Amino acid sequence: MSENKQDWAVTNPVGRPQKKDKDGNLIYRIPTSIYLDIRMKEWIIKKAGNLSEWIEKMVRHAYQNQYCFHCFDDNIKEVEHGWICCNEKHRARAGRGAPSIVLQYKQCPNCESWFNHLNMPVHFDKSFESTYVCCGICKDQFRKELENGEPEGE
Repeated sequence: MSENKQDWAVTNPVGRPQKKDKDGNLIYRIPTSIYLDIRMKEWIIKKAGNLSEWIEKMVRHAYQNQYCFHCFDDNIKEVEHGWICCNEKHRARAGRGAPSIVLQYKQCPNCESWFNHLNMPVHFDKSFESTYVCCGICKDQFRKELENGEPEGE
């Protein structure tokens, strides 16, 4: 008897290439069934082109402040400047191959600019009862208003 040895290595894979993240690592995905109105499906395909990518984007957007899509954990905490992931592995690796633990920054209540790692909240005492929060961009303007005794909005 002759031995039939075949090379089963895939040289020309069939189907779509596997999706990769920004670092080139493979993203493992699984088909999932959802039921949509046919008109909605057609509208999404017409607007976005790819139904799967659009649905994934919408799910990520809907839960961006409730779920960390890097470590797949819902240990999220709202802090003064935004929402952060509290997963210890993520916190230890942040900046070293992992994205920032800040999932989304908030806006300054005074000038509506976005907080970021260079523009963090600053506290000013308006009176004995309250503290006013602004950002590094508008703090000088607010400090002048406090020194001059000008009321807000004038």
